[in-house]
Amino acid sequence: MIRILVDSTADFSLEELNARNIDMVPLNVNFGDEGLQDIVDLSMEDFYERLIHGDVHPKTSLPSPAAFLEKFEAAQEAGDELICILLSGGLSGTCQSAINAKEMLEYEGIHIVDSKSTACVIRLMVEQAEKLIAAGKSAAEIVEVLEELKSRSQIFAAVDTLEYLQKGGRLSKAA
Repeated sequence: MIRILVDSTADFSLEELNARNIDMVPLNVNFGDEGLQDIVDLSMEDFYERLIHGDVHPKTSLPSPAAFLEKFEAAQEAGDELICILLSGGLSGTCQSAINAKEMLEYEGIHIVDSKSTACVIRLMVEQAEKLIAAGKSAAEIVEVLEELKSRSQIFAAVDTLEYLQKGGRLSKAA
């Protein structure tokens, strides 16, 4: 069986992940000393509420290789292949964390796809992978299609304010 794994930056709610049988490894979100797992302990709505009205600016951190290793071992034990569609390696070390976990396990049934993007592009890639799984394609064939798909995908975004980009360190005050 071919399964899909994403990180919590994918554009899915926890309920949707469960209903579609998609595995997820959450990123960590810290509000000061309070550590939460994205999507698991902190919904998108709660995150934005705290961002706008809270006194503490959040910091995120990538999942550990151990978080991925747990999912990888479960796939190996079940004899499943796992296609991991993850947040861009240019934005986070999440993909590298998964690669490190794969190297620890040395199981060929793990396929890691750096989406080179986030959110809606990951969702698009997951939806394509689901269609290909249903059509009986192999994991290798699916990964090949996803690699081609990401080369044609772009996200354009507009923000209401640069305040949070500056607070998060993505933008200097001078810029």
